[in-house]
Amino acid sequence: GIRSSIFLAGAPGVGKTASIRSVISQLQLEQSRGELPCFNFIPLNGMEMRHPFEAYVKLLEAMTHQKHVGSHEKACQRLEYHFTNPKALKDGEDRSITVVLLDEIDYLVTEKQSVLYNFFDWPKRAAAVPNGRRLVVVGISNTLNLAEQLMPSVQSRVGSERIVFKAYGVKEAAAILRAKVSEASPDHTIFKEDAIQFAAKKTAAMSGDIRKAFQICRGAVEMLIHKYEKGNDKENTGLNH
Repeated sequence: GIRSSIFLAGAPGVGKTASIRSVISQLQLEQSRGELPCFNFIPLNGMEMRHPFEAYVKLLEAMTHQKHVGSHEKACQRLEYHFTNPKALKDGEDRSITVVLLDEIDYLVTEKQSVLYNFFDWPKRAAAVPNGRRLVVVGISNTLNLAEQLMPSVQSRVGSERIVFKAYGVKEAAAILRAKVSEASPDHTIFKEDAIQFAAKKTAAMSGDIRKAFQICRGAVEMLIHKYEKGNDKENTGLNH
């Protein structure tokens, strides 16, 4: 059968979210050409929520484009009804697929793990409704073995297949930096190869988080700009005297 959920895991900064967003962008382009059925993409981030149960409210509001008034339990009930009850279907209604990106899923783990259970259970139950609404959930975790730490009932909803992102090595980090620098300034050489290799090696040695490499390069540029501006200030001060 067609999978209705995907689970990705890997350390922070190894391209999980960027990869999914890149795929979604390509799918949206194909959708605009009429090559794919309509789908609605809703990104949610667990770290941005005050409490895991807020995920219900955020999803409902994104779907209805209305502010939810009431408890998170009520929001959960409305989502449950929307995706799993055949009576919720109306003749001639838009049957667009809802694609939910559940990023930083680690922050949505509760004592009973009900939030993760529901989010990964609804796609399966929605698929069982004849000609019903469809829900696809893409979960992203910064913990490699998070799925193994979940309750068996939640694990069965997530599934046994995972996409694991490994930390970037020197070669991969250097290639990404070259591409980013070239994209930002295609006509000028901003960093010499030695500088790119230095940032890539530092990144690989620390955690493989490519954002560290970006920070190193950004810091170097800011330092150079500051030095240049300071030199100009001294020059102008000398001229004034």
